[in-house]
Amino acid sequence: MMHIRRGSSLLAATGNRNKIRELDVIAGEFGIRMLAPDEYARAHGLSDPPRPVEDEPTFYGNALLKARAFAAWGQMPALADDSGLEVDALGGRPGVHSARYGGAGASDADRCRKLLGELAALSKEKTIIRSARFRCSLVLASPTGECISEESSLEGEILQEFRGDGGFGYDPIVLINDLGKTLAEVDFEVTCRCGFRALAARRLFGMVVGPDGG
Repeated sequence: MMHIRRGSSLLAATGNRNKIRELDVIAGEFGIRMLAPDEYARAHGLSDPPRPVEDEPTFYGNALLKARAFAAWGQMPALADDSGLEVDALGGRPGVHSARYGGAGASDADRCRKLLGELAALSKEKTIIRSARFRCSLVLASPTGECISEESSLEGEILQEFRGDGGFGYDPIVLINDLGKTLAEVDFEVTCRCGFRALAARRLFGMVVGPDGG
């Protein structure tokens, strides 16, 4: 079992500042700090962070690929997230392609509008259910190849319009069942307590930062 000492740092296997910020808050609960890869590269005179092709068919597969690539590059434990939105009426799409849904250069808002448009077109042909879920896989990898993972999901339904100004990704169009709101409508503190990424991160840190971990 991998162990991380309190006071240690982990390399974030992502350039997404929103993800790093959220993971850093959860890590802080366990006495751990998340390092942004670009800042780590400048501080240690490294080449640009890796950009592995995320071509695995599962969230876990993509998270594992990223965690191992960053751990090898930075020569320190790296934490990777792969997450996305599964819409039942679309057969689970966009799923692992959530970040690329809408094509190259599409913004978060573009992807949300495309998804709403696809559901609107489908609803003209038949009655559809709007159930969906955020799904997340986290993998922590060491430079020696040791890995530990955790997953989570958050059930909800797709709205017909945007709600809320916060969050990122698909947050404004997914009503979370347990909250009665979208993640774009709640404070950042609520996202860090109840969000799908936070749920997985808290469980993972609970496994690796124990009494004998420092």
